[in-house]
Amino acid sequence: MPTLYLNENVYLSLVKCLDDEGVDSVHTYFTGNKGISDEAQLEYAIGRGYILFSFNRRHYKALHNKWAGAGKGHYGIIVSRLMEPAVLAKRIKEFINNEYPIIPAPFYVSLASHGPNYIIHSRRSANGNA
Repeated sequence: MPTLYLNENVYLSLVKCLDDEGVDSVHTYFTGNKGISDEAQLEYAIGRGYILFSFNRRHYKALHNKWAGAGKGHYGIIVSRLMEPAVLAKRIKEFINNEYPIIPAPFYVSLASHGPNYIIHSRRSANGNA
């Protein structure tokens, strides 16, 4: 199972909720990366093989598209609107169990607060690698 790297705008309580669901996560707060740029956060996640999770949907969608256009890969970006941490943890676990094994990296996934649980945008890098 992959490890999620939680961006600094994500509440710390999500770490416990993900742990309760059996999902490994690391929060920016505990890595000393608070305040670094979104691109540096993504590079940190890549360096450790993590999927990045954030509430910063607009910036990370733009960053995913920029990197895909440049043929750069990553291990995935999951974004969401704010929602109750336990509900969010369940939606993340559902994605990891059902879609993660079959979706190619790099991917960008937006979790929905209602309706379909997620919308997947995936683009492989020019060389096909993550």
